[in-house]
Amino acid sequence: MTRTVTVSPVGRPSTRTPIEGADFYEAVDRPDLAASYRTRNAVHLALGLGGLVVAMGGDAYVLSGMNFGACHDLPLLTPAYQACAARADDERASKAAIGLGIAAVGSVAFFVGAFLDPHPVDAPTRRRLADEHNRKLGVTPLVGPGGGGVQIDGRF
Repeated sequence: MTRTVTVSPVGRPSTRTPIEGADFYEAVDRPDLAASYRTRNAVHLALGLGGLVVAMGGDAYVLSGMNFGACHDLPLLTPAYQACAARADDERASKAAIGLGIAAVGSVAFFVGAFLDPHPVDAPTRRRLADEHNRKLGVTPLVGPGGGGVQIDGRF
């Protein structure tokens, strides 16, 4: 005798949440893809957060070079003041160039990390993996006007 049981919504029965990330690949018996997901996700986070920190550090370095009061103790319009002001201008320009370069590298790393997809396969392949796994289990996804669910076939 065969019975059909319908369970809704799709996901983990205990929490009714979708299976995401490496847990999805583990659930469809693909530990190789789960390991790849974990590695790619670590790179995604490291580039994103690391790039943000580096960009902010570059900006801080630029600001550290903005010492406009370096020559305030010298009398104006004297050769000593003009020499001091020239050195301060050179230091500001040098720190600005270096800091902006650091900020640019950090920004590029941030955007690469932000757009790096941690999934080792595309969405249609993930759908195919889920469908193949569900067929092995005798599970059929259902979608209708009133919502969705899962039909589970088995022998009792």
